[in-house]
Amino acid sequence: MKEIVKSKKLVFFPPGADLCYSPVTAYLFGVLQPHITTNKNLLFWLISNFMNPCIDINLRANGVKELLIYEEFFRQDLWYSCPFILSLNLKPDLINGLKNMSFIEFVKEAIDLDYFVYADINKHYIPNYKTEEDWQHNMLILGYDKIKGELDVADYFRQGRFSLEKCGENNVNMAFQMMKKVDDCDKFNTINLFRYQEVNNYKFNLGEIKEKLKDYLNATNLIVKNYYAYFAFEFKNSGELYYGIQFYDALIQLVINNRDLSVKSFHLLVMHKKIMKLRLEILKKYGVQIENLYKINEDLINETIILRNLIIKESIKRTNNSRLENSDKQKLIDELKKLKENDVLFTEKLISFL
Repeated sequence: MKEIVKSKKLVFFPPGADLCYSPVTAYLFGVLQPHITTNKNLLFWLISNFMNPCIDINLRANGVKELLIYEEFFRQDLWYSCPFILSLNLKPDLINGLKNMSFIEFVKEAIDLDYFVYADINKHYIPNYKTEEDWQHNMLILGYDKIKGELDVADYFRQGRFSLEKCGENNVNMAFQMMKKVDDCDKFNTINLFRYQEVNNYKFNLGEIKEKLKDYLNATNLIVKNYYAYFAFEFKNSGELYYGIQFYDALIQLVINNRDLSVKSFHLLVMHKKIMKLRLEILKKYGVQIENLYKINEDLINETIILRNLIIKESIKRTNNSRLENSDKQKLIDELKKLKENDVLFTEKLISFL
């Protein structure tokens, strides 16, 4: 007789703030981190990726007057083509077509099979988000408690802070069903099941890192190159993508045009530099002579964190209808130009050592 499971929670390590600029990266790292000590190839995969950020500063969305910003690391699929992730994409109509099974029952079945559930929901119907508007969002469901009628959920619930919280089953089920109230719901409404998997044939390629660093330095158009086959356009693209080192140029353009800067853009930059630090540490163990690059990268990290903190402060001021003074705008532009210049010098040196 099959044992009746009343509760289950999958192993998930919430990553540090500097390694989760977005929900997807936070979820991915949270799933991978429990296995890093037993699988050294995870670190080799990590340092072989997250080198080429891009940003679109002229996105338009239905019902939104202001131009939007979307920043991301280019990727081949939802989970950055991580070979250690087994992933399945489903559409809601498949689940709705299952007889005698609600979305919540489907979630529990998936978790029983050790799958994390990454699903689109309408935030309005989940009290944890504290919003009265119909907003599409992706949450990560990693556990359940049948007795309490709760699900274990990971997300940025409030004020940009990542946390693990309990959400009522009925609320989540309603949030799933009410995706139909969100604009373009057919475009967004998906469910992804994913879990960690062992891979025995992964091979680290130093040449791949060198090639991606060149792409970063040259601001290679990765869509034209088809280096990556996938880019997560959240809205219809109506602007120009800035690639690699041009990320700084995009931020400068935003300042010049008196546009609001996204804190997330600077979180991405910090993550980029932090992973570079890890990359240097592993490359040195691998036998690469990196000389004084540690110090240069540490300076880049500190400069980027200072800029991020400045943008956080400015975002607080904006709630009081405050704008950057011209002198502050010029100072920010100068800092971004300096950071770009130092980043170019650093990347050129690293390429020469590979």
